[in-house]
Amino acid sequence: MKALQNLFKLAQNVKVFVPSTTAVNKDGNELQGVYVRKFMELLSAEFGGSTSYKALGAWLSTAEGLVTENVTIVEAFATDAAFEAGLTKVIRLAAKMKKGMSQEAIAIQVNGELFLL
Repeated sequence: MKALQNLFKLAQNVKVFVPSTTAVNKDGNELQGVYVRKFMELLSAEFGGSTSYKALGAWLSTAEGLVTENVTIVEAFATDAAFEAGLTKVIRLAAKMKKGMSQEAIAIQVNGELFLL
């Protein structure tokens, strides 16, 4: 694509799915807001910017069956070097969120592949 060859490319992409519940089915909207802000700050600091948007998620809980919830996805694009340097920090914050929100798993999407923490 000749038209894009002189443009600045951010080839790496990460998305973090921030839940709105704690302990499977309890209201976690306040904590969701806290973690969305933390991820937006981290991704912006590490990768130069971030975007968040709402989505409806569903998953099967071993304890409760099908759980649906409003999630917020926080996303960033990055250069290869910035991504390599910052991804560990994203995973560390996701681990803190998992514990702080009593989640069975946290979804992190990297370049179109989904990883569960």
